[in-house]
Amino acid sequence: MGKEKRGISEVIGYVLLVTLALSMAVLVYDWLKPNAALQDELGCPEGAEVIIKEISNNGTHINISIENRGRFTIDWVLVRVNNISNAKIGTFLVQRNTTALDPGEEEVLVIKKNPGIIDINDNLIGTVSGNLYYVEVQPIIYDTAKKKTRFCEKTSGKEI
Repeated sequence: MGKEKRGISEVIGYVLLVTLALSMAVLVYDWLKPNAALQDELGCPEGAEVIIKEISNNGTHINISIENRGRFTIDWVLVRVNNISNAKIGTFLVQRNTTALDPGEEEVLVIKKNPGIIDINDNLIGTVSGNLYYVEVQPIIYDTAKKKTRFCEKTSGKEI
């Protein structure tokens, strides 16, 4: 009779151990779930890409020809420029609201170079001293279903 009670208490111990382990797993999952969902919402969908096709510099203007080579409509483009030679990243941010670029569409952005002032398509942006040596574009997509702006990680840059 004593052995039966001892066997039941071991089974109860294992049931409690498994229940505790499953409860901890559910708590950890609930704690990590919002962080995992946030990572998915930050970037653009795979296949969103804007490239710089051509840059021409005539001394007073810089014409930047961009093309949407992706599978999605691009709502905006961030343009960054740098005034340091041999730069590989744009540091001065210019937000350019474009008309939406559908896949395969092109647009030419015109940057006027006034002494110490940069404006893009007649919108005053700010001041940058010296010459411009590097231009970088970054696509932005507005996700209407989730009502969120998604900044694409993939950028395109070229030396001027």
